[in-house]
Amino acid sequence: MARPCDPRRRTEILDAVIAHLAETGIAHLSLRPPARALGHSTRVLTHHFADKDALITAVLAAAGRLGGRVPEFLADRADFVAGALRARGLAPDAARVHATFLNSAYAGLQADVLVTGDRARTEAAPAELCALADSWTRA
Repeated sequence: MARPCDPRRRTEILDAVIAHLAETGIAHLSLRPPARALGHSTRVLTHHFADKDALITAVLAAAGRLGGRVPEFLADRADFVAGALRARGLAPDAARVHATFLNSAYAGLQADVLVTGDRARTEAAPAELCALADSWTRA
C-alpha cells in the first residue's frame, strides 16, 4: 500500500517547484529538472502530483493561495509609482493612470517570463518601460 501524501511536504515541494519555474519558465516543463533541483527523483513529484498536468494545475492554483488578499506592499505599489511620477512633474490624475499602466505592463512581463522562460527578451523590456515613463515627464 502506498504511503499517504503529507500535505506539509506537498506544499514544500510545490513552493520549490514554483521557485524553479520562476527561474526557468513553464513552457518546456519536464518533471526531471524540478525534481533534480529538489534533490530527489521524479517519483517524489509523482507521489504528490499524479502527473505534469496535475503539478501545473497545483502551481496555478497556488497563485490564488492568498485567498483574495493582496499584500500591503502590492496594494501600495500603484501609489508608490504614481508618487514617483508626480515627483517628476506629472499631474496627480495622469500619474495614477500611468502608474496603473506601468504596473500592469510589469506584471505582464513577470507572467511572460514564467510562461515562456525567455529571460533575455523579458529582462530587456523594463528598459523600454523606463524610457516610456521618462518621455511622460520630460519638460
